[in-house]
Amino acid sequence: MKADVIHALSGLTVLAVPGVNALQRLEESLTELRAQGVRETKTAFDMDYITNFHVQSAYDKLMALLGRMGFRYGTYVWDSRYKGLDDFIWAKLKADLDRNS
Repeated sequence: MKADVIHALSGLTVLAVPGVNALQRLEESLTELRAQGVRETKTAFDMDYITNFHVQSAYDKLMALLGRMGFRYGTYVWDSRYKGLDDFIWAKLKADLDRNS
């Protein structure tokens, strides 16, 4: 659902995994994306990846997988008061709407 919200609010194309321990099948999807010409990706783990060992471990595994597969990659980082990218984008859009009202 977070991926749908992020896409609806920002227009970004998003591939989501249902939790940090759900990376096993991701390689199949990434292989298909590479076959379609995707060469660069950005990750958007919830900001607790900085402090939560389990999330950090999954983040590290994903970075290693992307590197092994030859993707260029980076990570979106936002104000840690907002756990997820969806929360951050919504807060920014709401603040813009409030300012323009």
